[in-house]
Amino acid sequence: MRRLSVLLGGIGLLIACGSTSSPAGSGNKPDGKDTIVVPPGCPFDPPAQAEDGIKDECGIFVSSSKGSSTGDGTSQAPLASVQKGMEVARAKGKRLFVCAQSYREQLTLVDGVSMFGYLDCTASTWKAGKSRAVIEAAASPTVKATGLRDMRMDGFEIRSPDATAPSGSSIAMVVMESSGLKIVNSKVHAGSGARGTDGVDRTPLIAERANGEPPIVEETCDNDVCVRRHLREPPRGGYGICSGTDFSPTGAPGGTGGHYDSSGSFGPWRVRTAPAPGLPWPNDPWRGAGGGVDGVPPATAGHPGTSGTNGVSGDNFGTITEQGNYVSSDGSKGTDGAPGQGGGGGGGMRPVRSAGATFDEIWSTTGGGGGAGGCPGLAGTAGTGGGASIAIIAIGSPVQLFSSVIETSTGGDGGRGTTGTAPTPGGEPGTSSTFPAANGGHGGAGGRSGLSGSGGGGPTIGIAFKGESPVLTNTEVAPGVGGAGVPVPESPRGVSARTREF
Repeated sequence: MRRLSVLLGGIGLLIACGSTSSPAGSGNKPDGKDTIVVPPGCPFDPPAQAEDGIKDECGIFVSSSKGSSTGDGTSQAPLASVQKGMEVARAKGKRLFVCAQSYREQLTLVDGVSMFGYLDCTASTWKAGKSRAVIEAAASPTVKATGLRDMRMDGFEIRSPDATAPSGSSIAMVVMESSGLKIVNSKVHAGSGARGTDGVDRTPLIAERANGEPPIVEETCDNDVCVRRHLREPPRGGYGICSGTDFSPTGAPGGTGGHYDSSGSFGPWRVRTAPAPGLPWPNDPWRGAGGGVDGVPPATAGHPGTSGTNGVSGDNFGTITEQGNYVSSDGSKGTDGAPGQGGGGGGGMRPVRSAGATFDEIWSTTGGGGGAGGCPGLAGTAGTGGGASIAIIAIGSPVQLFSSVIETSTGGDGGRGTTGTAPTPGGEPGTSSTFPAANGGHGGAGGRSGLSGSGGGGPTIGIAFKGESPVLTNTEVAPGVGGAGVPVPESPRGVSARTREF
């Protein structure tokens, strides 16, 4: 028996050509070597180290440059697809030898297959080389595995592409319920997570028809000396209309002004009509009270609308589903403010009599209308979280890694939340500089909206696991930098960790 010591990727490996070993599935050896039966005359561990090249009867061969979909899997007529090669190798009970080239495909690992990706296929015989086969899919994850009990990947580089969709993640491998996966002398690299989406503010509301009507002088005269003016309708309060969006509630109306009614065609005013209070919204018992006689007490201003509730910003990790999908840590939306209350109507002025040589006049002044309540601020949408960069997600799978490198890139930055639109002030009351006691009350301002939270920065994790932790032997894990958070509304930077349980 001839022994050959070979240094590959910084690892000393001992090869025994033409030897056999114990039955399959009997070993989880600490050096990552298999303990499986190999055909007579085939190299044992690693199989690619035979001095005279790998014989066709020792395995199935794959090459992206020399292979085809119709190949028979021999070294002279290899298959072009690693996925197809795994399926054929499993069916024929052989190992899989992959030429160290690039393969643009997404793999689903097949149980019971040992595959080796450091083969040089440039000559007529396939031998061990210094390069690795590179597997990179167009979308994440590049490699998926479920229910593996005995599977080995040796000499591969697995790469996931940078995410491009907003909040998208780059995940190289997802392993589910697999107790027997060994990754040896390989590199697993995750690309960058994508930035989250910024929130969008809504169109600010515009208040229309919000001001109350001013006080009006009413008079009646005896002997037709002066023109009789008696207003049957007192000045109206402002009626709030909030336009500019699909928002339906409006500012609450202001109260109408009070006045004195006449008992006859030319008689003095005898019956006082009280001013109306400003109306509340919505169903709030508080009202802007109307003014009394001669403005005692004066009309009360409307109460400001209630402010909206702030949303919450995302955190620094997000969640991973039972299917191995990363869900970004998004902010939540704030709520809209409430419209302001209407101001009370002003009270009518007590009648006054003026007499002269040719006239006898009695007059009074109505109260002014109250201003309408202001329009509320509207909450915008929240920012979404940044995508993750995760090399391996392992669920119920104590993955074993030997002499390998696990690395990730940056997590995606969080998307900015919104502060919401500004509310409008309450409507102006109907006023008179000559009769200030008859003025109406000012409408209450609309309530401000709540802040909508920002998305959290995306995490960057070497191995995220649930259940048993991974087994790392002579393996380097190099995480990148977590995605940036947002200053206002504040959210955190994504977490960076070699391993993390979720």
